[in-house]
Amino acid sequence: DFGCVMVMEVKTGEIKAIANFTKVGEDQYKETYNYAIAQSAEPGSTFKLASYLVAIEDGKFGLNDIMDTEGGTYKIYRHTIRDHENEGVIPMKVAFEKSSNVAIVKQIYKNYKDNPDELTSKLKALHLGEKLGLQISGEGSPLIKTTKSKSWSGLTLPQMAYGYELKMTPIHILTLYNAVANNGKMIAPLFVHEIRRLG
Repeated sequence: DFGCVMVMEVKTGEIKAIANFTKVGEDQYKETYNYAIAQSAEPGSTFKLASYLVAIEDGKFGLNDIMDTEGGTYKIYRHTIRDHENEGVIPMKVAFEKSSNVAIVKQIYKNYKDNPDELTSKLKALHLGEKLGLQISGEGSPLIKTTKSKSWSGLTLPQMAYGYELKMTPIHILTLYNAVANNGKMIAPLFVHEIRRLG
């Protein structure tokens, strides 16, 4: 129905290109809305990077730790989390490469279920719960729930582990990935390089 693509220069944060397209008819797409900046929605699996970063930094697991993905399904309460395929017993590094929902949910639930705010506070420390302060208008608002949120439930923590029950803009996710590419230095996206006035 729609999609967006952005190109960001790693070292400077300069946004080199943005394209947003919405399906308006059979095989017809037009640029009608800036999804990249304005759409605050559940990021899904792209958010797993944040879950990995926090849990690894907290010493909850390592990339070589082995995880049983239980045939690609994992049940919490009445909800079943599924993987695209049955990956079997794999290291967490491979689980990330394969985008295993089950592996990251099991790790986050096991390590943070007794203190979910330990995870949410670290996500906020990564600036994921605040606007980037872009130089252009229309930035969507991110949302990282806490246990004080009215809609917090027993499923919220495992859902957050793989990008649900929270909201991010695509440019926010890009900024997170760029920080990893930039050796841990997070920089705000740069749209305006300089302003020149006549004379």
